[in-house]
Amino acid sequence: MRMRSLLTRIITAAISICALAVVYGADVSADPRTLLREHLKNPEFSLDHKAEYVITDPAFIEPVLDQALKYIDTTKPLAPAQLTQAKTSAVTYYRLRLAKPEGLKALEVLIAKRFANPVLTRSVNRGNPASERVELDFGWMIGPLVANTRYGIEPAGNGENFEGRAPSTRLLAQLLADATRAHPRATRVSVTITYPRSRLGNTIRATYIRSGFPESRNGWVQLESKSAPASRPLYQVRINAEDFSPYLDGRYSFYVDCAPAAGAARTPQSVPPTKFQLQNCLG
Repeated sequence: MRMRSLLTRIITAAISICALAVVYGADVSADPRTLLREHLKNPEFSLDHKAEYVITDPAFIEPVLDQALKYIDTTKPLAPAQLTQAKTSAVTYYRLRLAKPEGLKALEVLIAKRFANPVLTRSVNRGNPASERVELDFGWMIGPLVANTRYGIEPAGNGENFEGRAPSTRLLAQLLADATRAHPRATRVSVTITYPRSRLGNTIRATYIRSGFPESRNGWVQLESKSAPASRPLYQVRINAEDFSPYLDGRYSFYVDCAPAAGAARTPQSVPPTKFQLQNCLG
């Protein structure tokens, strides 16, 4: 009877300890480094709070854990208060390390991987079932990153994929040309790139609109700036016979507004084309 009573008390105590672990979000038997490593996988701490930008590379994470656990005895399970403190420290060191060259490099790798695997969305106009729209979301702009105290992490805005501090015409034209070939029946094909703190807004969307499809293979590219809560068109350029080569080889730019040449109302953000640039619009 005494043995049964002792066993009951032991079981009750174990259950109480487990209950406390659940309440405080801790597994008292788990390795502290493992707990912190899993904690840092929370997208809340990543770029744009997105899971695809969570860094798990040990070369980046392990030094963060070293700092967070530097003054904590890890030879025994952490008390709930210690674990909470360690998690807070880990997040702080994680964010500080993101702004350093090793953090920016790790993010550039993840951004390039996400960019190479765009998210495809298809939609159909209910009034015209044959009218399919396709959008490819490429995530963050590829290229070198910089960090500053005012804006945090942002694209550096240099290299072959940039035109000024915006995504280059060549890059956007290549993405649109590839998407147009892959979706020959879509009446609208869009590519979207997140580009924070650009003069053009938070996101750039380039849309190829097939005009008079399927009889005509001519159309327009419309460039938009998407910044909450609204989107606004910025530029429109002509595409003849679905030939993007003038934009791929640098002869013409998407950043020339052809709306005036087409007789359309010009938006406040648009720039009137010069005499030379009218070739871009009229073809």
